[in-house]
Amino acid sequence: MSGAKKTKQELIAEMDELKAKVSEFEEIVSKNKKLKNELKENKLQLSAFFNNSPVGLGIWNSDFQYVYLNEVLQKMNGPSIEDHIGKSVTEILPEADKIIVPLFKEILQSGKSFLNVELKGEVPSSPGEIRHFLASYFPISGISQKPEMIGAIIWDITDKKRAEAFNSKLIEAMQDGFSILDTSGKHIEVNSSLAKMTGFSKKELIGTKAPHPYWPPEEVETIEQAFKETIKGNFCELDLVFMRKNGERFPVKVTPSQLLDEKGNVVSFFATVKDVSEQKKAYEKLKESEEKFKTLVTNNEEIVYIIDKDGKFVLSEGKGLTKIGIEPGQVVGQSVFELYKDYPEMLIDIKKALEGETLTIEHKVSGQYFRNWYSPYGNINGEIIGLLGLSVNITEKKIIEESLIDSEKKLRDAQNMAGLGFWFWNVKTGEVEWSEEVYKIFKLNPETFTPQIDSIQALSPWPVEHNRDKELIEKLLGSKESGEYEQRFLFPDGGIGYYYSTYHGIYNEKDELIFIKGTVQDITKRKLAEIELQNRNNYIESILNNLPIGIGVNTIDDGDVKYLNTKFEEIYGCPKNILTNISIFFDQVFPDVEYRKKMKTQITEDMESGDPERMVWDNLKIVTDKGEERRVKAYNIPLLDQNLMISTAQDVTAQKLAEEELMLYKENLEKLVAERTLELKHKNKELDDAMKVFVGREMLIKKLEDKIRNLEGK
Repeated sequence: MSGAKKTKQELIAEMDELKAKVSEFEEIVSKNKKLKNELKENKLQLSAFFNNSPVGLGIWNSDFQYVYLNEVLQKMNGPSIEDHIGKSVTEILPEADKIIVPLFKEILQSGKSFLNVELKGEVPSSPGEIRHFLASYFPISGISQKPEMIGAIIWDITDKKRAEAFNSKLIEAMQDGFSILDTSGKHIEVNSSLAKMTGFSKKELIGTKAPHPYWPPEEVETIEQAFKETIKGNFCELDLVFMRKNGERFPVKVTPSQLLDEKGNVVSFFATVKDVSEQKKAYEKLKESEEKFKTLVTNNEEIVYIIDKDGKFVLSEGKGLTKIGIEPGQVVGQSVFELYKDYPEMLIDIKKALEGETLTIEHKVSGQYFRNWYSPYGNINGEIIGLLGLSVNITEKKIIEESLIDSEKKLRDAQNMAGLGFWFWNVKTGEVEWSEEVYKIFKLNPETFTPQIDSIQALSPWPVEHNRDKELIEKLLGSKESGEYEQRFLFPDGGIGYYYSTYHGIYNEKDELIFIKGTVQDITKRKLAEIELQNRNNYIESILNNLPIGIGVNTIDDGDVKYLNTKFEEIYGCPKNILTNISIFFDQVFPDVEYRKKMKTQITEDMESGDPERMVWDNLKIVTDKGEERRVKAYNIPLLDQNLMISTAQDVTAQKLAEEELMLYKENLEKLVAERTLELKHKNKELDDAMKVFVGREMLIKKLEDKIRNLEGK
């Protein structure tokens, strides 16, 4: 009973129960204290990890604002850590809106991580300089197990990228053969020049050990002895004999060296190889290949390739290859018919090109759209020996086109469903009515915005747009014909949009204009796409104007100049507004009438021959508009199906003058040697004559002595 006194046993039981609860509470308190200490220690460890990490570390919240970053990431970006915290990634890095923000959105929506993402652009710490970064982004989940934050590990790989790009371009751009071998003598890298020189593909050479495929059996002992001397550190230019894949022997000059690590240990050996047989011919062919390559490649997305008559790749270059899962040079030696057997339509076009037809056609490969140019090329006998190919990735353009097509379809559907925005303007009262769709296009609230002429004009605060109302009335009063126009406007958030509007007038019985009504279509996406395409065209033109060679394009039939890059004007020393036609070009750069006539005749005959080897002029003597004489090496590539001639030019003045000076020095030296030889010949003759006189005198004296002795004896 509740009112009764408790017994001793009951009190003892309650006391024991109370002690157990106290003990349990003390244990909970102890565990909480331990957890707090562990949490504090974890925070200290995490802070030490962030602060001592050699890479950039950062954390952003769901609004993409910086929550935490270490000093390494701060130095990469520029502003202080305090200036980062609470600011969005686009406030610190304005270019982040293009790549980083979409990644952040995808991470928060899907919980997906993005590893080893390569980024490049300007950062506040290095204005005006393009920096390269390697970043891994990952979601950070909260108690709900859903992504609430974004974490990142970021490396600044600018120096590495520059070094890799420089080394790769330097080695591949070398005209001489170049190879890198490990300490066991195995090829770990060769350039295209060495592969072409020997006839073996890079794939056939890389990974081979001595004796290498291009070592003639009878020369193995000599080459091995030279390699042993190289390993000992005895580096000198070596005169050796190599062998092409077809068995042909040819002399080379090999210049070996070695690469050491910081401790002085040999890391690898490398050597340049120069084919000295028919040196000038080899040099011209190499330059021809380089010029063709530079002419075809205008941006990083283009793919250049050469396929021989059997369908095997001889050349495959261009960063655009990576988008279809292929590395530059990877398919050299492989058959195009085997590699792309799943694309029969493309193979049909390639066969047409190998049969002599020039084609420009589009194909889709590995999910990417390409515009392909196939042109057959032949030998000096006119026999087709392969095709030249150029593929430009037009996937983005296709996506834009498909997007536009989709937008147009939606517009048609909207018109069919009476969902197209329309407007109605009372010319007499100035009142304007909008349909609901028009408010949606301008992103305006019909409850807070009243469409009137003044308020509508305020949406387009550019002077050129302010007279639109007067233009409409004047046109409708004058011709009474329906019309259309495009106009810019501002969204409430300050962004720029574009709309397309059609209109027509409504007249009373007195033929007076009383109303104007029309439709409105949002064309913002299309206009932005056009702007983007224009920017791309400007980008391509910027690349051409910064190439180290002159490039010009003219029509073949009338000689009108269509394009000249900056280097072309610089080399020929004449502005493009003067060089408008080939005839003017000849008159301008060849002022000497006889020389002009001679060069015009030679160049015309060489071009009419159709022989690519005759379309290279190594030592043209030109005069700039300032009277400066220069030597130019020119190379022309005809595109007959397009009625275009592509001309390239290099300023070789310094090289040619040096060669002429060397030749003059040689001639003077030979003349001096001849003069000294003739002088010695005369001196020798005089000495011979003196000796004859001396010998005759001695003989006469001897005869007299003999007579004297005879007289004395008598």
